Order: sequence, then structure tokens, then C-alpha cells
Amino acid sequence: MMKTLTIACLTGAAMMTAAVAGTPVSAKNAKAPVAPAPAPACAEGISYSNVGAAWEHTWIDGADDIDGVNLDLSYALIDRLYVRGTAAWADWGGNDWGFTAGLGYGLPLMKNLDLVAEAGGIFDEESSGFYVYPHLRTKVGCLELHAGAKYINIDDYEAWEAHVAAYYEVAPRVDLMVGGIFGEDASTLQVGARLKF
Repeated sequence: MMKTLTIACLTGAAMMTAAVAGTPVSAKNAKAPVAPAPAPACAEGISYSNVGAAWEHTWIDGADDIDGVNLDLSYALIDRLYVRGTAAWADWGGNDWGFTAGLGYGLPLMKNLDLVAEAGGIFDEESSGFYVYPHLRTKVGCLELHAGAKYINIDDYEAWEAHVAAYYEVAPRVDLMVGGIFGEDASTLQVGARLKF
């Protein structure tokens, strides 16, 4: 009797110790491990550091259409303060080049919506001037949208243009882009890609 009681006490103590320490769960009662939630697609915010290239086709009232290429480099110095430079070539009866160099800042209005002020110089082979480009940038999932108006002043010429662009992330840090520029006498279609860094 004493031997049975001792075995029962030892067995009970062993079971209590195992229960407190955690015993392996039988396969019948096992729950599948919970996998960590996947990272959201296109989790990065609005991009201010990137390099892009686009083909451009411009329709001009009363003149022949023009094709060209635009290269665009933007680099965030700190947070949303960035420098930007562009180089554009157009087949306008010859090899016509144009350049811009500017500075901009994005003021956050709410999550993934910035009001951006950008200004800088415009330079081509024969003239120079300046531009002012206030616009909005927003990011929704993998889609980044830009929309605004650009004021251009070169020598005796001045004009306002509406600018819109959509960037869609097709691979990590790689966006495809389509955009448009709409002025009083001309409209431009842009198609290209950019690399964010």
C-alpha cells in the first residue's frame, strides 16, 4: 500500500512538474504555428530620391509634333528637402538640349500627402530663366501621384503649364511612369520608368 501511494505521489508530482514546465502537445491537439504577417506591399512613402528616364511626345498647335527624351534626378538632402536636376533632348529641327536645376521641399499635409514647393533655373543653348512648381504628391498602395502647375519664365517668354504624373511600383524600388504636361499651345505625353534609392 505504501509502495503504491509513493508511486502515485511521485507520478502526480512528475505530472505537475511537467504541466508547469510545459510538455510537448500531442499531435492531435496541436495548433499550427501562426506565421508572421507579411510586410505590406509598397510600404515606402513618397519618393524624393530617384533617377528616371522618359520618352516624350509633344503636340504643338500649328507646328509639327516633336519627340524627345527627358532624364530626371532627384536627391533628398534631409527628409523632404531635395535637389533636382533634369536634362531634356528634343528633335526640334536639330539637336536641342535643355536643363533645369532646382530645390524643393515637401510639406506633409497628412499621411502620404505632401504639398511640394519647387523652384529653380532653366537653361538651354541660347537662353535661361526660372521656374516655380507648386504641386501635390500622394501615395496610395503602390501608386504615387503628382499634380500641380508650373510657371516658366525664360527671357521674354512666360507661361503656366499643368503637370500630372502617375508612378506605379512594379518591382522593389522600380516604378513605371505615365504623365502629361498641358500648356496653352502644346501638350506632352510622357512614358518612362524610375529607380528609387
